[in-house]
Amino acid sequence: MKRCLILIIAVLTIAVHAVPVKLTHKLLKGGAKAYSCELLTGNVNYKLAFKITEKGEHKFISGIGLLAGKQRYSKRGWASGFSGFFKLTAKGTDLTKIPVTFATDENGIVFDFKTVKVIFKARDNDDKLGMNIVFAKAPQNGTIQFICYPGNFLRNEPKKRGRITYTAKRSIPSIDNKQNVNLDTDEYWLYYMDEKFDPGEKGPYFSTCALVFNPKEVKSVSLQPGTYAIKTDVNLSPKVRNYSFVLWEFPGRKSKNCLKSMQKLSINFK
Repeated sequence: MKRCLILIIAVLTIAVHAVPVKLTHKLLKGGAKAYSCELLTGNVNYKLAFKITEKGEHKFISGIGLLAGKQRYSKRGWASGFSGFFKLTAKGTDLTKIPVTFATDENGIVFDFKTVKVIFKARDNDDKLGMNIVFAKAPQNGTIQFICYPGNFLRNEPKKRGRITYTAKRSIPSIDNKQNVNLDTDEYWLYYMDEKFDPGEKGPYFSTCALVFNPKEVKSVSLQPGTYAIKTDVNLSPKVRNYSFVLWEFPGRKSKNCLKSMQKLSINFK
């Protein structure tokens, strides 16, 4: 039987018990602050890592890294560093250059850039993370790029990497050049793994990852199937203000089992 996922943020925020949210920070050399926001689901916990630099009265964010785990966090899967696992632009403006405020609430955290909010939510005892991007006005030329390193980095060992991306209808092996692969609207989920490096055999410090987008909210989607980083480019529909995404990391889990789980996923978009 297929699992059904309704891709609206309400599903990810409604829970019998609130998810504990833990926000901490430490001072870095030069005066910037490194923040960690943990969403403790009790199943797969998620941690958002970001750096804040203050210029006068304003705060600027470096980007937002994403980690996941149970007893310890993986640094593989979605990009975990301060440069961020996604890059969001609107009207050609990089949001890392816009002042930001942020605050935790029940089940998550909200980053407010005035003209757009980026919201992360989790559910009690769940294994996924909800992400909403809410614009004050429907964006023109809005884009978001997701960045991941499934399995392990192995930056200087290309022969040990075997990146591959699965969608709802095909598999896309990674290639050395920067050629983009256009995705169809029914390829709304993507699972990123490495055929030569299985986290299920290596331990919870390593992870594969997955993404779901709502085809009704996007103009087009393409994949940059690199042999090191895999990038997914989403052009946002100019007719929508609220965009929903669902993210997974699978720390320490066998890649084939995770792929089977994604293939059984039945999604009802509303």
